[in-house]
Amino acid sequence: MGLRVHVLRGSMAMQNSRAFLFPMLLNRRALAEEGVELRFFSGFDAGLADCDVLLVDSKALDRGARTSPGEVLAEWHKRVPVGYFDLTDSATQVRPELFAHVTLYFKNQLYRDQGLLRQRLYGQRSYTDYYHRTAGVEDREPSWSRPLDEDQLSQLRVAWNAGLANYAPYGPRLAALYDRLPWPALLFYPRSFHEPAAARPIDLTCRMNVHYARDSVAYQRRRTVELLQRYARADRISKRQYYLELRASRVAVSPFGWGEINQKDFECFLSGTAIVKPDMSGIDTWPAWFEAGVTYVACQWDLSDLIAAAEDLLQDDPRRRTIAVAAQERYRAHTSVAGQATFRRRLQDLLGELRARGR
Repeated sequence: MGLRVHVLRGSMAMQNSRAFLFPMLLNRRALAEEGVELRFFSGFDAGLADCDVLLVDSKALDRGARTSPGEVLAEWHKRVPVGYFDLTDSATQVRPELFAHVTLYFKNQLYRDQGLLRQRLYGQRSYTDYYHRTAGVEDREPSWSRPLDEDQLSQLRVAWNAGLANYAPYGPRLAALYDRLPWPALLFYPRSFHEPAAARPIDLTCRMNVHYARDSVAYQRRRTVELLQRYARADRISKRQYYLELRASRVAVSPFGWGEINQKDFECFLSGTAIVKPDMSGIDTWPAWFEAGVTYVACQWDLSDLIAAAEDLLQDDPRRRTIAVAAQERYRAHTSVAGQATFRRRLQDLLGELRARGR
């Protein structure tokens, strides 16, 4: 008998859960052939913890727990190694009260400087804390992250980030349909990529949401729109127009939102559009999409060089194409057949560590 892995799953209609589930569902048959039997649960079934390893989607746990999430995890943790996948968007959003009840605590991305997680961060994010300190940004209802201790830090691991889903225009709809009709043919990675060298009559695109409940989260985007108002429009357009504009644009600006990584990054990879984005060098994530000067152009968090970064890229079209090609090829590699095998090895390594630590 292979390794029995149960997964408490959220809805594929929810972006964060979809990105967590997608590569596992897509590789389910291949994993079974390699000795890993995945079984997915959408509710708290009696047999959920009857397995060798239990993986928990934080969104599903929060939605389904009748008592506190910590109490539910504690019961499971008595019986089986538990990997808790915190699907909140930012690298510094964690729940200290849950660490005692799980074997390992996974994030899509973490900061390389773990000292950030020992601090109280305004807005629970490194960048919201930065804008609070440097620009005086205040939220109507302030919140602070809670520091982790050394034992908790030792339980943190990087899982896989939001990039391993289908971000083609039809991708989210197919994934949501899978919840009602679990047909494997609905799940696949995009096969169509728009060439970076294609005709691109639009210099710069900056379409994005700037309406957030927290001003500290919205600040970077709102400031970006202010700086670029002479260069690009940011107001909403239809989804179809959005994708057409992205494919027709040479450069896209992709600021942080609720988290450092957002869906627009992957839409740009598919569209062959070069990305200008606030510096990601402090982020540890997998796959490693963001390499400054190679797969994107970095600007400072204070946005003081945002216009210069975009203009330099627009004035050097060979460099713009080189960066867009590198980003697209990296994305293509990780979503290829070989890339899926790499994902399976990573998942098996994580499962192996969960079992070893859970003994």
